Amino acid sequence: MKNLGIEGVVIFLYYDGLETASNFYREIMNFKLVLNREWVKIYQLKDGAYIGLVKKGKSASPSLQRTSNATSKAVMISMMVSDVQSWYRYLQDQKVKLEGEPSLGKDIGRTAFRLWDPEGYVIEIMDDIHIWNKEKTKSKI
Repeated sequence: MKNLGIEGVVIFLYYDGLETASNFYREIMNFKLVLNREWVKIYQLKDGAYIGLVKKGKSASPSLQRTSNATSKAVMISMMVSDVQSWYRYLQDQKVKLEGEPSLGKDIGRTAFRLWDPEGYVIEIMDDIHIWNKEKTKSKI
């Protein structure tokens, strides 16, 4: 398939407590706030990568109201970093609830750990993604 020029991605998550979630991503995760509206806050993780926090029950599109009001948090945000141990120590210092210590996942060969944001979305901090670029030549993804 021809590359149609995708330049980035925004993952939208829905919150009862938008300000609490916003404070977490700004103050604990240190992401840059790039759009600040009453009902939506968008944070930049890296060039082309964003998380949009939406006030539950609100959406720019009426067709998304069902998603906005869902109670299940069936999303995991995986962030690839160059130093998993530094992130782990930093988040421990910030008193963030963490799931265990960083460990090697045998199924995908990545060192990772998990935490939860203020409303229960799972965040996974894992080794840098570059190893997957090497594997691409071995498998048909």
